[in-house]
Amino acid sequence: MTIMTFALAATAMLSYLLFVVRQVDVFTIAGVSAFLFSVSLVSGIVSGPRGWEDKEVEDVVYASFVTLFLLILFSSFVFDKLTCGKNGICLSFSDEQGRLISFFLVSVSALLLGSLFFRYGSSLIFGQSKRAIMDSVGGHYVATNWVCLLAATWCFYASGKFGKVYAVALLLIWLLIGHRAPLVLAGIALVLLYARHFPPVSLLGRRPITFTGLLVISLMAVSLAKPVYGHFKSGGWDQVVELFSENDLQDLLFRGMEFTGTQYIFNEIVLSNFVTDGGHIVRAPLSLVPVPRSNFTTPSSEFNDLFQPALFPGHPAGMAYNSLAEFYAVAGFFGVFVYLLLFSLCLFLIALSMARLRSAWVVVVAIIGALVAFYSYRNSIAVTLGFIRYLVWPFLVAWLITKLLSAVGGPARSRPE
Repeated sequence: MTIMTFALAATAMLSYLLFVVRQVDVFTIAGVSAFLFSVSLVSGIVSGPRGWEDKEVEDVVYASFVTLFLLILFSSFVFDKLTCGKNGICLSFSDEQGRLISFFLVSVSALLLGSLFFRYGSSLIFGQSKRAIMDSVGGHYVATNWVCLLAATWCFYASGKFGKVYAVALLLIWLLIGHRAPLVLAGIALVLLYARHFPPVSLLGRRPITFTGLLVISLMAVSLAKPVYGHFKSGGWDQVVELFSENDLQDLLFRGMEFTGTQYIFNEIVLSNFVTDGGHIVRAPLSLVPVPRSNFTTPSSEFNDLFQPALFPGHPAGMAYNSLAEFYAVAGFFGVFVYLLLFSLCLFLIALSMARLRSAWVVVVAIIGALVAFYSYRNSIAVTLGFIRYLVWPFLVAWLITKLLSAVGGPARSRPE
């Protein structure tokens, strides 16, 4: 499998997703993300962590991404034909239910975030790295992160002006703490939600400059965020000013584009013929239960705990996971192919849900869609399912409470379509 085949498959996929008049959906996000996470393969070389030797890209890695591109292309084409390109429909639930869900999510997110600052104070923003904070705080930190993401997305989309202000404040706070994922995932989820209100469009055919400019600016902003908040946490604005004075923009952007190096893990697993017994995949669904996995079995980081000591001994920090590498370690390219079929089916079901759901749950589905379509390329299956757990269970509680209160108080008038 050559670089040319890889480039042709990527071009075919992106041409359909971005030039054809169609609904902006999870296939759009998945296709653009798949290209971004594999764009470094165009050079034929993958770069690893600092201090590790660059390697030539293995044919299996190219074949895996060609398969991914073609499956996204095929799945999106079939979905468009089945749904006739119709845009989705608006939320349909009572104003009372919407207010109750907003109240619950705002209260829980504020309580969790407030208790986090009460316990750890300004050290969440200054003085400690993100990794050090996560290691010292543990599950409280991770749960708060994802509940705040859920609250921010819901409040921005389904609440009034106060909700939108609260949503932006939550995302900015987490950016200062050192996490850009909530901002990115909330932004993508909101794109998926608001796209339901508009007709199909050719993104590059109608507004090529606007779309390309927004994509480049967003990518640069997200990439710069990592080195900026890292230096801000260690020394405030003086460190940020020093960062820009001592480094050129290209170097800073490269530091923040961690997705350009994640395929080094996949490539290394192929090169070393690293093999596992598959238990980390069999146990992955356990990450969905409301109790943390580490309390009764292996942790969600199981795959990383297997490959990092074996392939990257002495590497001081945790590494990004790689779902393609995870399935390759179990069954070679056949394992990758099975995973990509399941991934495509998952995208199809999320797209169908986004196009048809009218209930409040569509907000949760949108965040899951952003997580799966954009972020799953750098996570293991267990980690992705663990993140989904933090979204589904809190919202389920909020939804059940609103249903209970509505049943006790009698039927509420639904908002008009």
